[in-house]
Amino acid sequence: MRTVRVGELRNGLSKFLLLVRQGEEVLVRAHRLPVAKIVPVRLTEKTEEAELLLASAGLLKLGEGAIPSSFWSKPSVRISLQKLQRAAAVDDARTVPRSPAKLRRNRRG
Repeated sequence: MRTVRVGELRNGLSKFLLLVRQGEEVLVRAHRLPVAKIVPVRLTEKTEEAELLLASAGLLKLGEGAIPSSFWSKPSVRISLQKLQRAAAVDDARTVPRSPAKLRRNRRG
């Protein structure tokens, strides 16, 4: 794995992206602290365009390899519909961007 400072990355982004395309991982440091890791996207013939878009937006991590058969024998999680709806409502409130008009109305009172 290659390590690079933020300034080096900014000045030589094309060079580092080429390394990533060739399969290398790049660790980005700011003030000696690791802040990001650039890794190659692992594509298969089954990777859908929608999955690629979600992965590029950081909303999905593409899997690596097949799911082991033992995964399917694990007990399922039981949760009430009410708890699930409550959790989804909280998540929506955190992630759904508000329109500028709604933000202006909320500021007024």
